[in-house]
Amino acid sequence: MTTPTYAAALEAALGISSTRESVQGIKSVVAREIEATDTSARIRDTGYFNHSYMPDFVLEWPDDEAAGQRFMYLKFSGDADYFARDVALVEDREPIVFSIGHHRNARAAQARLAAETGAVNTLLTDADGLATMIERRDRTPDVRIISTALTQDGRGFLDAENASLIADGFSQGIDAARSLAVEGTRHATDIVTARLRRRQSRLLNQFLQAVWVGSGGSIERFPGVRDLSGEIADSALEFLLTGDEIVDPEFWRRLGRHATLEQLTRLKIGRSTRNLQHFITHNIDVLWARAFRLQQTTDSPTEEPAALEWAIERKLLSLRSAGFSAYFDTSVEELRRKTSGARTRGISLAVLLERAAGTVVAELEITADRRSIVYRSDESIDITRDERLAALAASLGPDARVTRARIPVTRDRNLVCDFTSRIVAPRGPSKVPMSELLVCLPLLHELTSAETTELSVILESATGKEVMTDHSTVRLPPPATGELAGGGQAAVGAAREDTGWELGRLPFDDGC
Repeated sequence: MTTPTYAAALEAALGISSTRESVQGIKSVVAREIEATDTSARIRDTGYFNHSYMPDFVLEWPDDEAAGQRFMYLKFSGDADYFARDVALVEDREPIVFSIGHHRNARAAQARLAAETGAVNTLLTDADGLATMIERRDRTPDVRIISTALTQDGRGFLDAENASLIADGFSQGIDAARSLAVEGTRHATDIVTARLRRRQSRLLNQFLQAVWVGSGGSIERFPGVRDLSGEIADSALEFLLTGDEIVDPEFWRRLGRHATLEQLTRLKIGRSTRNLQHFITHNIDVLWARAFRLQQTTDSPTEEPAALEWAIERKLLSLRSAGFSAYFDTSVEELRRKTSGARTRGISLAVLLERAAGTVVAELEITADRRSIVYRSDESIDITRDERLAALAASLGPDARVTRARIPVTRDRNLVCDFTSRIVAPRGPSKVPMSELLVCLPLLHELTSAETTELSVILESATGKEVMTDHSTVRLPPPATGELAGGGQAAVGAAREDTGWELGRLPFDDGC
C-alpha cells in the first residue's frame, strides 16, 4: 500500500456501519502498516479498542529479547484537548499512540503534542506518518534501521513530514559517516538522540560510530555520543552485514579488529550476504576459534560448484560449498553438540600424501586391526617425505588408516587433525586464528579446482602472502619454525591397543 492507500483504507473502515466490522477493519489496517514499518515486530491483538488504559496491540520482537514489549493504543483525535488528555493517561507506559482521524486546529495541536509526547517518551503517529516511513524504507534500505528503532523506542510526533525528515536525515547521515563528513553525521546523531529512547539511541549511535571508524575516522572525532570501548554492538554489525554491499577491504578490517566469533554466531542473519563474505575473509586472522568440524554433503550438483561461502547456521560460523560445510566454534564440546556425524576409520596413507603436498606433517597416528602406531619427527620436520613411512604403512596391511595428524603452523602452535571425527583443533586448550585452522581443510576433504582457488584467496587476504595452488592442493607458505620442512629423522611409537580415543587425548595432543 502507498501513503494515500493506508489512509483511504482506514477511512473506509471507519465508514462501515457495523461497529464490530468497523473495529476489525481499523485494527487490520493498522496492524498491516506496523508490519510493513518493522518486519521484525510481532503484533498481538488484545481484543480491546480505544480503551483509556488497555492497549489495542502489544508489540514484541522475538529475535531481540532486550527490546521487551511496547503497548500500542488506537485513539480518536477529533478534539486536540481531549486527545492530549487521553494520551496523558498512558504516558507512563511510554507507548505508541496511533491517531485515528484529524485534529481540529491541526497546526497548534501538532506543535503541542510533539512537545508533550517527546518529553514523556511516547511515539504519536498516524497512517500517513507510518506510510511515509514505509515508502522511504522500500526506497532506501538503510532506512529500515531507523524504522525498526522507531517502533521499539521512538518518541515525539511522527507525521508524514517528520517521517520524511527523519528517514532522509538518517540515511544521509550514514553516507556522511562513510565519507567522514562531520555535519551530516552530526545531524544523524542529533536525530537519533532526539527521536529515540535510550536503548535504540545508544545502539544507533554505536552503528553510526562503527561506520565512521570503519571508514577511517577516529572515535575521538566522532560527532555523536562516543562509545570508547571500541567494540561494535551486535545490532550495528548485523545492520552492516545485511545492508548494501561495501567492497572496501580496509573498512571491514577496521571494523573487525574487535569482533569475535562468539559475537558473529549471535547475529540474526537469515542468509549468506556479500558483506558477510567480505567481513570474514578480511578478518579470519583476528577471529579466533577452538576448532572446526567438516561435514560432507550428499548433494550432487549438475554444474560447477559455487565458490566457498561463509554463512551463519546452527549458531555456528560455517564455510560451505556444494560438497561440504566446515563449522567453526570456540569450544570442541559445543561443536560436537551442535553438529553430528558418524565416526570414520580414517583415510589411507596414499590419500593423505596426495592431499598434504606442500603442507608440513610432523606426526601421524596409523591404525590397523585395533592397533595403532604413532610416527613422528623429533624436530617437527615433514615426515611425509620419509620413505620409511610408506614401508611402515604397507607392513600394517591394506586396512591401515591414518586416524590423526599433527600439523605445525607456527613455532609454538600445532594443529591436530582427527580424520575419524573430521575435527581440527590445536594442541592444548588454546584458541587460534581461523586462518590457521583452514590449513587443514584440504587434508579433510579433496577440494575442487574452484574451491582450491577460493581458499587460496581467503588465506592470502589473511597472511598477505601468495598462496600457490594446483588442481587439488592448497600449497601454504612454510610456517615460521626455522627448519620445519625437509627430510630428517623420524621416530616410530610403540604399538598399542586402539581404545577409540577422542580428539585431544592422543599422546602427542597434550590434552587438547
